[in-house]
Amino acid sequence: MHGETLKFVNSQQAKPYNIYKNTKLKLLKNSAIWFNKICREHQLQLRYINIKIKGRKQQDTKTAANAIRFRINQEIKFHYRRKQRFDQQLYQTHLKCAHHYYGTWQNIQTLIDRQLKQIMENQYQKLNESLSVIELKNAR
Repeated sequence: MHGETLKFVNSQQAKPYNIYKNTKLKLLKNSAIWFNKICREHQLQLRYINIKIKGRKQQDTKTAANAIRFRINQEIKFHYRRKQRFDQQLYQTHLKCAHHYYGTWQNIQTLIDRQLKQIMENQYQKLNESLSVIELKNAR
């Protein structure tokens, strides 16, 4: 079952399959929610968050920490809205594909899931590596 491929006769047969696969990949690659939540828990400052403060007093650092936390929370909310949109698209596409491929859709869907699982394992491995790098930089 490892090297399974799916062959279509014409592009009309492949179109719903590709739309479903690409939408599901977009949904899965929206792993920034997980990444930002981990950074928020570990109180890590990401590169895209640039908060500059003039003073070195305790109130200045607290204000900067609150601003960073607020920025991460806003980023998480943005990604949840994006995830919601992808969920709706995936649901509609799933219904169309189930109607289009009727009896074979379950097999096709498991094939897609298997292919995307490998892609996402690589994605999360890279995110874990970048988290460890950020933790090392913030530890200094």
